[in-house]
Amino acid sequence: MKKGWLLGLVLLLFLISGAPAGAAPPAAVEVSVPDYEVTTVGDTDYVTIPGGEALLAEEGRPRVPYYVKTVDYPKGYRVQDVVLKEWSGAVTTTGLRLPVVVLSPNPPSPVKMKEGWYPEKDYTWQVLENPDGSTTLVIALYPFYYDPGTTGVVFYKNYKLSVNYTLSTVDITGLALDKSVCRPGEKIAVDLRLKNAGGAQDVTVSLAIKEYGADEAVAGLPLRVFKGLAGEASFSAEWSSQGTAPGYYYLEAALTDGAGNVLDRERAGFAIQAVEGGKELAEGAAEFYIGQKQYRVGGTVYAIDVAPYIKGGRTFLPVRYVGYACGVKEADIAWDAKTKTVQLRKGNVALTLRLGSRLLEVTDPLGNTRRVQMDVAPEIAAGRTMLPVRWVAEQLGYRAAWEAQTQTVRIEAGL
Repeated sequence: MKKGWLLGLVLLLFLISGAPAGAAPPAAVEVSVPDYEVTTVGDTDYVTIPGGEALLAEEGRPRVPYYVKTVDYPKGYRVQDVVLKEWSGAVTTTGLRLPVVVLSPNPPSPVKMKEGWYPEKDYTWQVLENPDGSTTLVIALYPFYYDPGTTGVVFYKNYKLSVNYTLSTVDITGLALDKSVCRPGEKIAVDLRLKNAGGAQDVTVSLAIKEYGADEAVAGLPLRVFKGLAGEASFSAEWSSQGTAPGYYYLEAALTDGAGNVLDRERAGFAIQAVEGGKELAEGAAEFYIGQKQYRVGGTVYAIDVAPYIKGGRTFLPVRYVGYACGVKEADIAWDAKTKTVQLRKGNVALTLRLGSRLLEVTDPLGNTRRVQMDVAPEIAAGRTMLPVRWVAEQLGYRAAWEAQTQTVRIEAGL
């Protein structure tokens, strides 16, 4: 009887704490990388990993493959760090002639491959926030190393990583900006609401302004500390865009505890609109360049987090920028980690795409849904969801034109 009473008390305290029920998510991740494959075209060897991607991050480097592993974490669990503990199963060889990465649309001369082993890193990781409060850990493994000087290759098959996470009862329940577009120098008002469903604790709120693509803070607001937070709280702040260049940005709100652990994170996007002669510049068409982490709208160049690439004869762009180019707002782009689907909504039209599926669902203003058969499927690259731009653009009333000579895709209104 005594043991049953104690068990009931523990269960009651667990429920009161607001912690998520169910088994704890994995604290360790093991990955077995598929064997790489080589396709030879002329005197060039193209190396791929089944289910993997090509690393196209730096011009002048060899085109090597990498592998992505994703792990979903329920709401309340926050990944703090990922550490590579062990990698094994090394396979070595020589004699491969890999192509060089070229990012410039029209390089002045043939790009020479840089010396030394590449990549220079073993792995990277990031956490993607999902609309339902859960998160997806994206681990990019770099198992294929190449030295152009010796044509040497080292390939690792097995990886073991540890994941350090915390269980948080503190959530951001609301983050809003008073405008989604402002002129240079205007102020933006920020409204933030948070809630602690567990025991009282100190919570620090940091607000940073970051540029899309670069993901580095260009400005910040003073820290706000809530001592002994229990229940709900809110506050307002104001940020001046004075001195910040026109472009696409987002405000990132992060909650941390006394030990510096991240409790929750949320972001809200906005744009600083260029002004010329007292008139707003026309948006015009959006131009994206294969292999380049930048794009142009009118006379303004913006950063992009993953460079466009061509696969299966189709151009792929990160979902966020496909949306921007077709007039879709940040708040109308949603990712569901459980179903691996992304939805873009513009007015009363909604597009739904699923990773690995060539079916595009289009819901019209009357609520009718039809399916469009695409010739390629959305996929993950460098931790970002990539969409075949032409299929998406056309369903939203835009036209995607391809210029082969300059390796440019141009998106503009009107079919």
